[in-house]
Amino acid sequence: MYLIIIQKVGNDDIRNMDTEVEVKILFQKGYGIESTFLSEIEKFVRLLGRYYNLEEDKYSIIKDFIMKMNIEFKQKACDITNVEVHQELEAHFNRQLQKRSGRVYRNLYFADMLSQINENNIQYIMTKKILNLYLY
Repeated sequence: MYLIIIQKVGNDDIRNMDTEVEVKILFQKGYGIESTFLSEIEKFVRLLGRYYNLEEDKYSIIKDFIMKMNIEFKQKACDITNVEVHQELEAHFNRQLQKRSGRVYRNLYFADMLSQINENNIQYIMTKKILNLYLY
């Protein structure tokens, strides 16, 4: 579930690091560890099905429900009037951006990130608060 990227970093990319060494940067397939479950729907469906001791013929119902939820949360993320998802996500994005330094963050905008979100990569918007809403 992790992608390892080896790259050279410059002084303004990462704080307090020796910039002459190669750095391993780990990315998980989602915002937090919990949201990575949504990056592989089939596995998530099996996990839920097994947790609730459901017969495998019920798994398609779970998958359909998850896909509907993904579409719903994608729409909520894009709806600027939605306080629970859109505004929470934007505030979180801005807080995270303020904590980071480096040239890779200079031209990073919320609207650009949001334009890349769809029902197939919904895990990237799942802050803890939003994921709790999703699971509820």
